[in-house]
Amino acid sequence: IAICVFAMLPFKSKVSAVYIEPYRIMWREAFIAHCDKVEAETEAIGEEKLHKLLKERLAFLREHKQEIVEGTFPEDLAQQIQVKGGFTTSYNLIATGGLQDMWVFIAASFLFALMISAPFVLYQVWAFLAAGLYQKERAVVMRYMPWAVLLLSCGVAFGYFIVVPTAFYFLVQLMDQSNTQFLPTVSEYFSMLFTLTAALGFVFQLPLIMLAITKIGLVTHKGWRQNWRYVILGFFVVSALLTPPDPVTQLLMAAPLA
Repeated sequence: IAICVFAMLPFKSKVSAVYIEPYRIMWREAFIAHCDKVEAETEAIGEEKLHKLLKERLAFLREHKQEIVEGTFPEDLAQQIQVKGGFTTSYNLIATGGLQDMWVFIAASFLFALMISAPFVLYQVWAFLAAGLYQKERAVVMRYMPWAVLLLSCGVAFGYFIVVPTAFYFLVQLMDQSNTQFLPTVSEYFSMLFTLTAALGFVFQLPLIMLAITKIGLVTHKGWRQNWRYVILGFFVVSALLTPPDPVTQLLMAAPLA
């Protein structure tokens, strides 16, 4: 793990791009919604009646919308999207301290290193545990381990591509953009990203946990069917504990389970 961490230190921009991408997905969706709102307001008022500054904003958005959405707009000119386009949500995350961005990068490097070295680490763990298991117990672990890894990967991917961008988008849409500017810090964002993706990785293991409980005889298939309402309620309770206090994120986590 340490070797992988040090190997990634020269690639800060690429590592940062990976964990910032969910925020970028949210930002692009919010920007498209902003453009649609400006177009709707223009249609309602009439373009010829717009104030000069509003006409300039409309012209800027129409000219650069495509390249901004596609990510080809120069990043060093991203501030122009706020100034000329009137889109107040910051394109970049902010750091309130000199070391904040560096600590987040180190944390992300450690997580990525853990994923890269996972085959070796899992083998070492397995080599230690297998020595104390019977042949039948080793066969059970080998049968279900690939499914556990697959479900973990699906949960993390679901959180990375869908839940985190949607949660941020929902929170941004709740804000009064005329009085509030959304300026998330890199540490707050990374904390939420890690919490949601890790929680979903764990939550997606529940089918295997339920199967294990059934196999050892604590609950029968008939019992699961008879008490399905309580099971679904339990899913929503777990989702409420693991997600921010908003209904959209909770539903996104509970829906795949239900």
